[in-house]
Amino acid sequence: MFDIDHFKNVNDTCGHKAGDSVLKEICAILKSMLDEEKGEAAGRWGGEEFFVLLPGFDKEAGTEFAECFRKKVEEHSFKDVFRVTISIGMQSIDGSEELKRVYSDIDRALYIAKGTGRNRISVVNR
Repeated sequence: MFDIDHFKNVNDTCGHKAGDSVLKEICAILKSMLDEEKGEAAGRWGGEEFFVLLPGFDKEAGTEFAECFRKKVEEHSFKDVFRVTISIGMQSIDGSEELKRVYSDIDRALYIAKGTGRNRISVVNR
């Protein structure tokens, strides 16, 4: 999961039209990185939170993907908006985990990423 850092500030400072543009641009960056034929997918969880599914990725490959995505967002020139960053909480699973537990763990990892400075990745270690 990832969350756009301080997204409320974007809407409050630059307006909701600029906020909508940021959402669209981040989604375009992510979509350009996904291989849908391999089942890689993403969606909006709610507000400024999104999820990404990367089947076949192990923890190392997932972390590499997340870091590449984080950097692309950080380096992107958004229209009419100051710098935008994202925080990411991630976990590698094998499919045997209970869905509620997976969500809880990833949500905790995202909370850690945001609580330790934002614009970073926190990985669930199991």
